[in-house]
Amino acid sequence: MTHDPADCLVTVTGASGFIAMHCVLRLLREGYRVRGTLRSAARGASIRATLEKHVDIADRLEFAIADLTRDDGWADAMAGARYLLHVASPLPRKPPKHENELIEPARGGALRALEAAHVQGVEGVGDDLVGGGSGLRSRPGDHAGVRRE
Repeated sequence: MTHDPADCLVTVTGASGFIAMHCVLRLLREGYRVRGTLRSAARGASIRATLEKHVDIADRLEFAIADLTRDDGWADAMAGARYLLHVASPLPRKPPKHENELIEPARGGALRALEAAHVQGVEGVGDDLVGGGSGLRSRPGDHAGVRRE
């Protein structure tokens, strides 16, 4: 499937994270429109300033507030997006006492992102969009059976 990147909005979760910011940069360089999720709107200006040092952003970057541990915000984050690149994961300031302190928010956040993507009609979900150009790992309907088990 070929497409014009300028016509594609990609939602990237965890846009303030190290890996996600590199993904956002690559997508912008390739001409995509990007919506990054953030836990707090306060981070948006610094992320934009950092990225503007490396690529012309123009009006191709926006942010949505969505937290891995909360339901609100995910529908808005996915609205109008063609693709989802989910790279957000919790990163505590100090080592957790139990592994579930990392696993539960990561799992819950992934489910929230996938469910919202499905409901909003996102066409593809993957971790390969910024790699080879063609490559989303799932196709429409692949994540339709996402359950909270």
